[in-house]
Amino acid sequence: MVTGGGTLRAKNLTVETKGNSSAAIRSDRGGGTETINGGTYTASGVGSPAIYSTADVSVENAVLNSTVSEGAVIEGLNSISLNNTIINNSNTKLNGNSETYKNIFIYQSMSGDAEEGTGTFSAKNSTLNESHGDNFFVTNTAAKITLENNKFENTSDDFVFLKAASGKWGNAGSNGGNVTLLATNQNLKGDFVIDEVSALSLSLDQGSYLLGAINQANAANKTEVSLDDDSIWVLTADSYLDSLTDSVATTKNIYGNGYDLFVDGSAVETNAETPPAMDESDDGADLDVVATETPAETTPTPTPAPNAGNDGSAEILWWILGGVAGGILDGGGQHIGDFLGVVLIDVDGYQAVFTTGDDDGIGIGGPLHFVGSVIAGHGAD
Repeated sequence: MVTGGGTLRAKNLTVETKGNSSAAIRSDRGGGTETINGGTYTASGVGSPAIYSTADVSVENAVLNSTVSEGAVIEGLNSISLNNTIINNSNTKLNGNSETYKNIFIYQSMSGDAEEGTGTFSAKNSTLNESHGDNFFVTNTAAKITLENNKFENTSDDFVFLKAASGKWGNAGSNGGNVTLLATNQNLKGDFVIDEVSALSLSLDQGSYLLGAINQANAANKTEVSLDDDSIWVLTADSYLDSLTDSVATTKNIYGNGYDLFVDGSAVETNAETPPAMDESDDGADLDVVATETPAETTPTPTPAPNAGNDGSAEILWWILGGVAGGILDGGGQHIGDFLGVVLIDVDGYQAVFTTGDDDGIGIGGPLHFVGSVIAGHGAD
């Protein structure tokens, strides 16, 4: 994990966490940057998503698994970017803070762990599997979601593609979700549920296809949709918009499918013909294309840190690779985020580099070497 503006780079690791509040890939207060390439990252504890981001996290060519929490969480002004990555979320247990089942969760907790602002989620050529909940939930924050050529597999009995609504965080009346979603060559299946304190701006571009209803309850604070001439929207229930921009003047690329579309209170004529079928043959991740790299023959030596040789080195390793939430303290009560140093983890020849940005506290003086999978047994919270 990173904190205090740190940087982490990891390649082809196998990470497993089993404790509460122990995301497999995570950050803490102060954020930073995490870059993950390859590997498998599994979280199986309550409140432990595969990714918990209060930083800028990018993942490619990897498999992410979560069994008792969300697949990925963004808090506040932070981001997650996926490329050619698979998320498998099979959560069937709500913890004390979760109100709904969902795969991707974007919110602001007001705890001070993350700066307020727009949470950013992007995914390209990835596969997002959900077996017991919605694909997206946004609450008490603004969110920008960018999707391109992903595959969404949802086997839930009852789900929506995206829900933006008030929840337990923030002040009632102003704690909804304000979502901008940009879809490029993207298939979307499921409804968009937007409540009275939330808003949606949806763009369908370059052959995108939406099979679903938007604002069926006619309750949203604001809803906007735009389509280019290569994209299609097929209604699955009556839908209500404040504004519609369609490159096809006759709206022939919007298929009523037996339902009505209303824009600013007025019914809009839609295509009454049978819509074309959605083509998902080329969607999603293809991990077979990931190149196999030869492990480095030598291990670079990290820059020594102040107070090198501190006995807290094993705890820091547990923190980094265990994804523990909360804090681990050294003997003097110093939070782990408050040190300047570099830790190099060598796992089967692949390296993960961890740095932090502050200049006091504990540090590590040399490389750490471990062989095999990295497994953490419990978290701190």
